[in-house]
Amino acid sequence: MLSTHDRPALKAAAKESLRSAKERGVPVTLVTVVYLLMVLVPAVISGLQYRAVTTQLLPQLQMMNPSSPEEAMEVLSMMRGYSASGGYSLAMLLLSVVLAVLSVGYQLYTLRISRGEDPGSVGALFDPFRQFGRFFVVLLLQGLFPFLWYLAGLIPGIILIVIGAASELPGLSILGGLLFFAGFILFIIAVYSYSQAVYFALDNPDMSATNTLRASKQAMRGHKWEYFVLELSFIGWAILTGLTFGILSIWVYPYQFTTFANYYNALTGWQPAAEGAETAPAAAGAPEKEPEWWEK
Repeated sequence: MLSTHDRPALKAAAKESLRSAKERGVPVTLVTVVYLLMVLVPAVISGLQYRAVTTQLLPQLQMMNPSSPEEAMEVLSMMRGYSASGGYSLAMLLLSVVLAVLSVGYQLYTLRISRGEDPGSVGALFDPFRQFGRFFVVLLLQGLFPFLWYLAGLIPGIILIVIGAASELPGLSILGGLLFFAGFILFIIAVYSYSQAVYFALDNPDMSATNTLRASKQAMRGHKWEYFVLELSFIGWAILTGLTFGILSIWVYPYQFTTFANYYNALTGWQPAAEGAETAPAAAGAPEKEPEWWEK
């Protein structure tokens, strides 16, 4: 049985699962390439939009030939006005939501690989779309809660810094700076507290979005630091991926995501089911309830 603190074993198990999957003919590389290409869609669209804007405005820009800060600001305002139209911004926002749920599909794909199951092919990436609203809420709350914890330190910190500067009381400014830093620490803690929410949502289709976050928070008590170190251990691969302009991610992504899936399996005590039995990881004692209409 894997242990959450044994990083070498988690990574070795990921490599073995991927090797076994490829031997069975599972199209791991193909699915990863398709996923990465779809993730790149917003960047491609933004690049094409920028090119269209600059091409359209080029004659005007050449005529203006900005020679002062005021004229340069006017040029920037024109470009922003063309590129940030309401329809374009809305389309990019909707696309970002779709791609966020698609990332859940890749997590599901690598979770199945980590368990020796048949993960399917490219179509498996879209399995979470059957509960699109539910996974959208999980991802939304997973980002919102840490942000609220950050604001809990940020807002009073800024207020104290401003008051301290206005009243020439350096002690208040120092206290404000400490609160600002505390808000950042609370943000990091919350991020790792809710880091397993998507996995709990995948393993428990009837669990509400809020309960997946509660389950993750409870399961991650005493494990945040080791998960942070596990993520940090991939920094070398991240640097190499950047040096290869992202090409290496075709091989790094499956390895990394399967390792994270192994961590979740170890965290919840998942074990392969005996033949004829049903495997269901414990949800760390999280309360169950019927999902709300917007979570279905």
